[in-house]
Amino acid sequence: MWRAKRPASNSLTTVSRLSASRSPACQSTRSSSCRTSARRRPRAVFVNAGWVGGGNIPQIFRELARGELVVQAIFLAGRNEELRAEAESVAATAKFPVKVIGYSEQVEQLMQAANVMVSKLGGLTTFEALNCRVPIIADATTPPMPQESGAARMLAKRGAGVLLKRASDIVPVVRRMVEDSRYYASLRAATAGLALPDATRRIVEEITALIPAPALAEEEASPFEVGSA
Repeated sequence: MWRAKRPASNSLTTVSRLSASRSPACQSTRSSSCRTSARRRPRAVFVNAGWVGGGNIPQIFRELARGELVVQAIFLAGRNEELRAEAESVAATAKFPVKVIGYSEQVEQLMQAANVMVSKLGGLTTFEALNCRVPIIADATTPPMPQESGAARMLAKRGAGVLLKRASDIVPVVRRMVEDSRYYASLRAATAGLALPDATRRIVEEITALIPAPALAEEEASPFEVGSA
């Protein structure tokens, strides 16, 4: 059971407390699979507003905070200080423990400590979450961007998450995950077939492969190299 007390302000401490209050989280998304203990019911909800903190996620969070749910949540506002202040105001009225943080370099650890992530769909974010065996409640309240539509179709087809068509649906969606252990287990099991081990490294390598060789050579050249006279 979670203790309904206010988490510390440090985001890494918050991650540690989330992890300690439930099954052990995976240690690194660089492993072939995030080896976690079986998480039967979602309790930790990670609401990820992204680096800039915007879109429809704030409205979804407001709806979530109104729910009578046996959960605790962490809201990532990114570098948007205005959103962070607004989210803290919403969190103060929530019926369950909520921690609001701004920009964090521990996003990977936050995913690892969560049972479900609420987020817009994005290539790297999506596969990092799936690699941690974390089902996704994806923002589909507005049509996905072209670069997001493929991930949306994949998520829906494979059953590794839920496409949220209305912000007001967030509470019943989370409640079902909490109360129906078989349903949640099926979502989590579906993530296994979609995980990409070393997702971050592979994406970086693919991007690097697109850069012309002369440009790479110029980038790697020492700034102190002196040409021959």
